[in-house]
Amino acid sequence: MGDRNGGKGRPWGPLRGEDDALNRIAVLLREQLERAGLTLRDLQDRLTPELLNDQPVPSATTLSKRFSGEGLAAAGTLAAAVIGLCAPDEEVAGLLEKAQELFAESRRNRQQKLPEPPSVTQPGMDESTDPPSLMAEQIAALQVELSAERAARYQSEAAVTFLLGYLAGTRAAKPERPAAVLALPEPLPARTAAPSVAPWARSTSPNPIADDEELLHVAGVMHSLDTDGSRFARVIRTAFDKVLDGPLTGRYELRQLGKTEKTYLSTLIEMTVQREFGLADGTAMDYLIDGVEVDLKFSQRGLWMIPPELNGHLTLLLSAWEETSTWSLGICRISSDLPLGRGNRDGNRMLSVRSAREGIHWLHQQAEFPDNALRSVPPHDLEAILQPGASRLRMAELFRRVQGRVLSRNVLETVTMSQDSMRRVRDVRPFLEAEGIAVLGGTPEGVRSARKLWLPVPSYGDHLSVRLTRAGAAHEGAPTLLLGDELWTVARPEDPVEPLPQLS
Repeated sequence: MGDRNGGKGRPWGPLRGEDDALNRIAVLLREQLERAGLTLRDLQDRLTPELLNDQPVPSATTLSKRFSGEGLAAAGTLAAAVIGLCAPDEEVAGLLEKAQELFAESRRNRQQKLPEPPSVTQPGMDESTDPPSLMAEQIAALQVELSAERAARYQSEAAVTFLLGYLAGTRAAKPERPAAVLALPEPLPARTAAPSVAPWARSTSPNPIADDEELLHVAGVMHSLDTDGSRFARVIRTAFDKVLDGPLTGRYELRQLGKTEKTYLSTLIEMTVQREFGLADGTAMDYLIDGVEVDLKFSQRGLWMIPPELNGHLTLLLSAWEETSTWSLGICRISSDLPLGRGNRDGNRMLSVRSAREGIHWLHQQAEFPDNALRSVPPHDLEAILQPGASRLRMAELFRRVQGRVLSRNVLETVTMSQDSMRRVRDVRPFLEAEGIAVLGGTPEGVRSARKLWLPVPSYGDHLSVRLTRAGAAHEGAPTLLLGDELWTVARPEDPVEPLPQLS
């Protein structure tokens, strides 16, 4: 590799990435910039927010830092844009895969550096556990780091997923690379509600398909059935939990599924949507919505495979991104006017969020659905929680290590691998109360206690754990809860461990 910025600028500075993998990504990006004969200034002129998935174009200083490896861990979108702009068309796919592998290696390197918490033996328990307080500040720091890791993985994987899909479809038919080739399908653009247009009639196109009365009518019906998106969010979470089958398998995220199970997930989503909204069976399509035949396609990445028989029909396009716990729902009419990718051997063609932006009317964009809490637990904590042993020990470890968060019944059943999680909660409460940890359920008393302590409120079947301490002068202004004849409050890391009065 040359030693100058694009071969005609200032010499490259030293590599300063957090690890060798990030430095190798920086070298890869430098090589592509040099091959294209560009300087960082030239690159900055060519980058646009659309190429960066609606993110602002970095300054020259920021670009220089990224090309040295600094801050590159969370710059997967920028890396994909550079490769797409600078590399030859026939090499883009391979280089994206190489970059993704290096991003994954860097994540593994950083995860190995996470500190291990100390262990002590708890009275009455037959396995070693962490101190009851769990040092909340360390947990918060680890959760922040984990969020950064997930964001980095999300950005790099999203870039590769979309660009490889594009290369497999539309690029072969369009030799010239359009400006939107690097615009990732996730996350979708933020919602910008037009004051005079109903949300269900909104389109991402500058020229909405206003003449398609059936499309707008079906959009209106679906919007009226779920104005805030809460029902679709519940459908997605329910379907995910069913296919993961945590109580039987112990699985908690979709990447643990096999290929056949992932295929079944789409079918399960279609059936769950039909049951949730009481939709009638269609003759040719999945549903009959107020007399109109409508199909539904589900995707985990905003890339839908469209079979030939959908041509001319209305299709609900549902996508859900587990990495960000967001989902989107749009409706379009499949036609030859849509920029579909080349067909596979079955004649199915790919439709992407970006390529079909002029034909999709969005009902909901980037709405949230409930995440599985286990996905955001730091790896070393998760390993301790899921270690082999009695289910009550795993349950107790969960409540020690994941405090202040509502844990759904499904999470509890996944950890204990049983459908009798309520009994396990009763079993571990005495041990946890001896460590100062209260377990609040979705009962009226639990809800009142959570509200008095300014904590998230659990629903029926859900639980939340929190370490408490007697309220003193150092806790002035903090919310309190009366237990027995004393006031208690949420413990700080430095507060001593104090057994609770009997709560069960």
